[in-house]
Amino acid sequence: MRVHDGSLSPAPGTQPRYPTLVAGLGTPGLRDLDFGRQVVRYLQHLDWPEDVVVEDLSYAAHLVLHRIQELRPARMVLVGVAAREDRPPGSVRRYRVSSSPPPPEEVHHALSAVTTGMVDLDHTLAVVRHWGELPAETTVIEVQPADCSFGPGFSEELGNCLEPIVALVRQELGGDAPVPATAPDREAGALVGTGQEGGGFEPGTASPELVAMAEHARNHQLVARSEPFRRTPLIDRDDRQGPVRIEARSRPFGVGLGTGGDWYDAIPRPDGTFGVVVGDAAGRGAGAAAVMGELRAAVRAYAALSDDSPARLLSRLDRLVGVTAAGEGSAVTYLHLDPVSSRVRLSVAGGCPPLLSTGAGPARSAAPAGPLLGPGAGRRSDEEIDLDGHSTLFLFTAGLARAGRRSLAEGLEWVRAAASRGPRPLGSACDFVFDACVGHSQREDDAMVVALRLAPDGASAPGQRRPADASIVEDQGGSATPILHNRRI
Repeated sequence: MRVHDGSLSPAPGTQPRYPTLVAGLGTPGLRDLDFGRQVVRYLQHLDWPEDVVVEDLSYAAHLVLHRIQELRPARMVLVGVAAREDRPPGSVRRYRVSSSPPPPEEVHHALSAVTTGMVDLDHTLAVVRHWGELPAETTVIEVQPADCSFGPGFSEELGNCLEPIVALVRQELGGDAPVPATAPDREAGALVGTGQEGGGFEPGTASPELVAMAEHARNHQLVARSEPFRRTPLIDRDDRQGPVRIEARSRPFGVGLGTGGDWYDAIPRPDGTFGVVVGDAAGRGAGAAAVMGELRAAVRAYAALSDDSPARLLSRLDRLVGVTAAGEGSAVTYLHLDPVSSRVRLSVAGGCPPLLSTGAGPARSAAPAGPLLGPGAGRRSDEEIDLDGHSTLFLFTAGLARAGRRSLAEGLEWVRAAASRGPRPLGSACDFVFDACVGHSQREDDAMVVALRLAPDGASAPGQRRPADASIVEDQGGSATPILHNRRI
């Protein structure tokens, strides 16, 4: 049970009467059910009039009653989550609440729940109404949850509701921020930037406050699309001599989570060639991140010991998965790249074959997809392609293809179309593919795309490999690790 410390309570006889109380209700640790509390945290970073108090009321209902008695607001805006059977996840509903007492059986049920320490929107309203402390002008902004499981963060369906909810609160307070075209008791659309009737925002119409809030959410709750995936080795972006250029964009599933099962790695080999891997551990969240760590370590070890056959490396992973049962059903694409000959050998375990874009005509599959990792995968095969300085190789995970809840087959064609028509600078091309496939789409998995290209002529001496150990940096664990330098061009 959450209990406030009363530090905001003024001395008796001196307490002001706040015209408006903006409050949120949430249950910590229960994903979407904690959303109202998270919204209040964002609201507290915005500027409000002096006669408006913004508070977290995530306490048992009788403690909320006491707090309202202390503040004596003339009106209240309450943000919370309630599961209703007739509404899709992420839908937003705004409605007025009657201040008249509820039926006795409703109050009895609410008080019974209060004794367990449950934080619930309906129970709180019933208790406050019963004692006649609900302001005559009370508005509830209610969101339909998508994921009520135990854990940190919340679903992307609710993450997309942040901006519409802030606009609705502003509207209730008489603010001039742009708001959805919605009336009380009508749903506000959950998607941001769609321009759909009933709640989408036209691009470019958001107020500075809403933009700042959205950027705060992206910067601190999401893995930004322009950042290298944080679990890769540190990258020296000032290096301009490496023979290979790599750009990556990644976003884990959910909001408020920095964990996921997608990863990529670039592994220098003693002979001047490189191994590059993109993986998608089965599952999502912290569990997938743990599996990802095991697979990533295994790939690094096998890459250092094996020859230039990606198929043999994946076969070793199959045997490892068969023995440990960790990572079965995961997808891994591994390639061996010789920057001198421009030869690439690759093998794919999973349903997302890499795409080769030459800039002229549609992108084509660079290798067929083989079975997912597991002891029953059978014999794996290598494919070989030439990667000249004008071509780009795109490696990606199923979450990228399936964004927008597309089928895998439809998603693969979607990625192919984006890879075929994107801009030529490598960083821009990577951004274009990621935005075209993910954007603000609803997702059910982590998403990642990696773009790889040989350096322009002259970056390395012709016919000469750069020593693989020429650059050593400290990785995030503090150990010296040779890396493949990346840079944005």
